[in-house]
Amino acid sequence: MIDPYLLTAPILLLAIVILLRFVGCTFTPGVAVVNLTLTAQACNGKVILSWVDPSGSTNPTYQIYRDGTSKYTVMQTSYVDTLVTNGTTYSYTVGASYGNSTYGSSNTASATPGYFPCRPSGAVLDPNNPLAQNLIGLFLMNDGQGQTDGSNAQDTNIVDGTPAIAGTNPTQGSPNVPPTWVLSDPSIWFHGGPSLTSFLDAGIDGPFDNMPTSKITIVAKVLLDGGAGGICEKNDGEQGTKDSGFRFDVTNNSALRFIVELNPTNMVIQSSDNALPLQAWVQVAFTWDGTQSTTQNPGPSSAAGLYINGALQPPHAAATNNGAGTLDSLKTSNNYPFRIGNADYGPAAGSFYGKMAYMAIYKGRLLSTSDMMALDANLPIKMS
Repeated sequence: MIDPYLLTAPILLLAIVILLRFVGCTFTPGVAVVNLTLTAQACNGKVILSWVDPSGSTNPTYQIYRDGTSKYTVMQTSYVDTLVTNGTTYSYTVGASYGNSTYGSSNTASATPGYFPCRPSGAVLDPNNPLAQNLIGLFLMNDGQGQTDGSNAQDTNIVDGTPAIAGTNPTQGSPNVPPTWVLSDPSIWFHGGPSLTSFLDAGIDGPFDNMPTSKITIVAKVLLDGGAGGICEKNDGEQGTKDSGFRFDVTNNSALRFIVELNPTNMVIQSSDNALPLQAWVQVAFTWDGTQSTTQNPGPSSAAGLYINGALQPPHAAATNNGAGTLDSLKTSNNYPFRIGNADYGPAAGSFYGKMAYMAIYKGRLLSTSDMMALDANLPIKMS
């Protein structure tokens, strides 16, 4: 005799499957519920999204949500969102499905596209890029400690791997407010204040020494929040007698200034007041050919020049002098580090107050304005 339960079991199983489909449930063979890891990289006019799907599912479908609204459907684990506006913060999540079943969702990642080139985490120097020639320092400002918004910031010179860490004030023991990581840009925030309050110590390695005895160019992407402070500096700490370094800073009147420290009279180049806008990303740069002159002329052959977004700035006549004196080249090798975000003395002494997205340092090369704009569009980096 046939067991009646054996006859009815297939019917019951079919009824259960139909019922589950009726209420919107499906089975996805071999796929467990997973958490996707999403990252969002802000760039100029775009946001690069990438995520990790640990399920191993074949032919999945990913739904990208922006600000809570379904925006894009893709099959790959990355997407470039170009329908964005610089300066606007966007919030993203990603859901994963196989067939009709949702089997995974991601964390929320935010990004604010801005006027700076992409600086993906894990990038290395591209030696074949013409803008890599004579480059001795490149800080992408995209490495937050633990990548947690507001945590202490650090960075690395990708040219030689030297770390740039929160500096210390020998008289205070530690900085009052170390630079912090800004996740949405990403960038590093310097909090201003007196000299040696909020800056990065980029070390005293050889390439940074003896810099003022040859052609140099320093380019940085900054967002000024107000107040005087240094963008970067390299000096020997013997102000007023025998000095040999330079300072690149911002005055209280939002002017750019570059000072070469000479004996007995410094060479000073300063832009007009209010040259730097507040709360806006701009590229700033200076070039110096090693001679003692305050004259700014178009082109890389000038003695010294200040640039904002590739445009040469006319000098502030009241703030310049003739730069008389001699450069003590023997003092350039010293124990003072290359500091990012600080000026240790003078009318603009203090830590930078605002954000920084990248800094490029050239020795033995004067960048042209077209070079500067090319750098701002495409840094000389590649993925490892």
